[in-house]
This record gives sequence, C-alpha cells and structure tokens, in this order.
Amino acid sequence: TILQGTSALTTYTFTNAGGTLATVADTTGNTYLVERSGKRGSSITCTCFGYLGTGLMSCDSLQSAVQFTGSIPLGDYSNGDTCIEVNSDSSYDFRLTGCNFKWCPACFNLDTASSIVTLTISYCTYYAGVDVSAMGGVDYVFTNLNTNLAYVSDGINVHTLGKYGSGQSSMRCRCVSGNRMICDGATLRSIAAT
Repeated sequence: TILQGTSALTTYTFTNAGGTLATVADTTGNTYLVERSGKRGSSITCTCFGYLGTGLMSCDSLQSAVQFTGSIPLGDYSNGDTCIEVNSDSSYDFRLTGCNFKWCPACFNLDTASSIVTLTISYCTYYAGVDVSAMGGVDYVFTNLNTNLAYVSDGINVHTLGKYGSGQSSMRCRCVSGNRMICDGATLRSIAAT
C-alpha cells in the first residue's frame, strides 16, 4: 500500500442519549442515522479517514438478530422494543408518536387469533419522525402470527399475509418516495378493489 500526502485514521463512537433520531455527517456529505436511546443502533462506531482538511467517515452500528416485541393492546411497548404486536385493525401515521406515545418501529407482528387484522401505515417514509425519503427508503417486516388473514396497506395498495403455517405469512417491504410500499408479498390489490 502506498500512502501519498498526509493522512490519519481515527475511530469515533457516537451514542445517542436522547429520545429522538440523530444524525452524524462527514464533510463529504455522508450521513448516518443514530437511533434514539434504548434502541438497537443507538451507538455507532465510525472510522474517519482525514486528508487535507476533509473527513470521510465509514460507520457501522452493532446489530442483533433478536427482535424484542411489545404489545399495543397490553400497553407494554417500550423504547427498547424493535417490533410491535397488534391484534385489531390499526392505523399509524409515522410522522407522529402513535405507538403507545412512542415512535413506531419498522417491524409488526399481527395477532390474528380472534379475527382478520388490517394494518394501515401513513407516511411510511418517516422513521422516528424524520422523513428519510431524500436519503433512501425504510425497510419494514410484517408477520402474521395466527389463523386468520392479515392485510397491510400504505393507503394506495393492500398486501395480504397468509395464515400462520400456510405460506407467505411474513413479508418485507421497502417504503420509497411517495409513501409507497414495495413488498415481496405475492398478493396485492389496490385500495379501491374489494
């Protein structure tokens, strides 16, 4: 490796101790999101390469495969939960703190034991109250936990989740500009279709 000029490699750790989403940016325009306190990703490690007054950062946050789940009906959804469980028709506006007075997560478990559950998400390009559509999209996971069908809507289209154990009972979606969800679920209809 040949290094030309003057350079320095420095490692920083940024921890968000606040209750809202934060960002860390370098002088070249790279921006990284730092989750609110108590959430996975609320602390990130960045390596900064400096050259002649500029700083280029490469950041990563420690992630875990474990998804902690809180329940809206039980009122036990907390800031540390990465999934939320709903068991009745629900609508959430992601610009607001509508999940037990907290920002909604990007993971929903739909408990359909009693009946069909329809989940409607408005402004899905908002994450923790911040519109990230100019930076990219938001990834969501939806899982049907029980014996009835479940529906997920972005207000434009409705995606169907099969019953648990029958196939296609879980799907991933990416919300893109225009608050449209693009999902890997096989069954889709427009909101106007019945």
